[in-house]
Amino acid sequence: MKKLKIFYKILKSIHVITFINIFLISCVLASILLTLIEPQLTSIGDSLWFTFASVTTIGYGDFTPVTPIGRIITVIITLYGILVVSIITASIVRFIGAIQKAKTQNTIDILIGELENLEELDKEQLKKLSEKIREENI
Repeated sequence: MKKLKIFYKILKSIHVITFINIFLISCVLASILLTLIEPQLTSIGDSLWFTFASVTTIGYGDFTPVTPIGRIITVIITLYGILVVSIITASIVRFIGAIQKAKTQNTIDILIGELENLEELDKEQLKKLSEKIREENI
C-alpha cells in the first residue's frame, strides 16, 4: 500500500493523471472528427479502433486516412501516443528509483543508529554489524 501511495504522489507531482485525462479526451474528440471526415470510418467504433491502433503505434492497416485533415489528425494523435507512453515509462522508472532510495535511506538510518552506539557493542555485535554493512554494499 505504501508503494502505491508513493507511485500516486509521483504521478500527481508531475501531472501525469491530468495529462492522461487530456489524452483520453483528445482521442475521443479525434475519433469523432475522423468519423465525420474520413469516408472509410463510418462508425464511432471504427474511429475509436483506428485511433487506438494509431495511438499505440500498432497500425494494423485495416483503416487508413485518405483526406489531408484525417492524415494530420492521425499524425498528431500518433505523436501524442508516443509522448504518453514515454511519460508513463518515465513515471514508472521514477517510482522504482524512489522505492530504491527509500530502501537505501532506511538501511542507512538503521546502520547509523547502530554506529552511534558503537562503543556499547561487544565483539559479536560488531561482527554482525560488519557483515550487515558488507551485505548492503553501502
